[in-house]
Amino acid sequence: MRRALLVATYEYQDAGLRRLAAPERDVEALAEVLEDEAVAGFDVQVLMNRPTHEVGKAIADFFAAGERDDLMLLYFSGHGLKDDNGRLYLAMKNTVRDSLRFTALSSESVQETVSESRSRQTILILDCCYSGAYAAQRFAKSDSAVHTKEAFGGRGRIVLTASDSTQYAFEGTESVFTHHLVEGLRTGAADLDADGDVTTDELYDYTYKAVTAEQPGQRPRQFAETEGRTVVASNPRWTLPEYLANAINSPLAEIRHTSLVSCF
Repeated sequence: MRRALLVATYEYQDAGLRRLAAPERDVEALAEVLEDEAVAGFDVQVLMNRPTHEVGKAIADFFAAGERDDLMLLYFSGHGLKDDNGRLYLAMKNTVRDSLRFTALSSESVQETVSESRSRQTILILDCCYSGAYAAQRFAKSDSAVHTKEAFGGRGRIVLTASDSTQYAFEGTESVFTHHLVEGLRTGAADLDADGDVTTDELYDYTYKAVTAEQPGQRPRQFAETEGRTVVASNPRWTLPEYLANAINSPLAEIRHTSLVSCF
């Protein structure tokens, strides 16, 4: 089974966390393409502007339900924050920057929850706005890296992130990263080898090129500890290459046989 949990937070009770325009539109677009049976066929759950305890429980329940062969996808869009010790947190509606440990979702808790899942395939997609990454702006900004690999990485896990720098911030009404991620899936453009499947490597390569072409200063990152390839979607516009279609329709049995063998 293919399961996806999409979390978006764009409204905050803490006046120091600005409202974000991108997450609402981004998560709706991603949910639509992931649910599409012609593209990805995920069972999708969406959480928007929920408090920390509710999101934490939803993530725990989500990964607890994962079976060995399930493909699990967790997406987050919203503010990413770091405490004075450099620990990364995901901000929720009730997050207070001066009390991250008790009001935000720590990367450590997410990492532990994912590790406890029976599923052997997990995709984490993080589109975090880090423009206010340091709580209350009190701490030195010498370390501008988010260290996503250390925060969320693990065996059987693929992490895609819009940026690994605290300088990254959302611009406009949608995220460039999620926009191109969705377009690559929706149009099939991320099927770079034209074999009908979109793997996570292909999706990352496509998105990286599209994002850096539009925003040269932004560098998406991928961290993976998996064996083999992970297919995240099908190319909805894929058709048999002309040479193969002609071979399959050949009146000569030997040519038909050879063409079919070449497909495997």
